[in-house]
Amino acid sequence: MTLGPTIALIPLLDRARGPIANWLAIFGRVPFFYYVLHIPLIHALALIVSKIRLGEVSPWLFTNHPMGNPPAPDGYTWSLGLLYLVWASRSCCSTSLPLVRDLKARRQDWWLKYL
Repeated sequence: MTLGPTIALIPLLDRARGPIANWLAIFGRVPFFYYVLHIPLIHALALIVSKIRLGEVSPWLFTNHPMGNPPAPDGYTWSLGLLYLVWASRSCCSTSLPLVRDLKARRQDWWLKYL
């Protein structure tokens, strides 16, 4: 159900103009750069949050694994409301947008079209 309407909207969205369309086009042109940038950025933010909430950087951040994740330290988990607030702020997107825009505006190297 989600692919059908999306495919039907592609011709309409391709002709869209305006600030929102331009903003979305930036992320459409540089998805790999954004993807590679957001991983270390999120990890750095997690280290900062751990230092603020626990008073130290938790070793749990370096030992967890998707298949055998140990339980989170006491006081580290967030309430659902706080998690939604952080998700809505999308700090990673808003901080990486200027980097993406500046890099593509300043440089015209052939390999940048793949980023």
